[in-house]
Amino acid sequence: MQIMRRHFGLLVRGQGEKLSSGQRYHFLAGWLPWLADASTWYFTCAALMWSLAMISFPKHVQPRW
Repeated sequence: MQIMRRHFGLLVRGQGEKLSSGQRYHFLAGWLPWLADASTWYFTCAALMWSLAMISFPKHVQPRW
């Protein structure tokens, strides 16, 4: 993650000539599963908190259809 933060401009915008476009593509494509796992974890925690809120406060937190 530190590599992504520090070198994001180099990877996405192609600033500098250190990586070819193919190398940039494969590096970013390799990170996609990690980002998907992080977003899945976030949405799972949010769904669990919403479910607990619905159970704990049924009059105040209702499902929206």
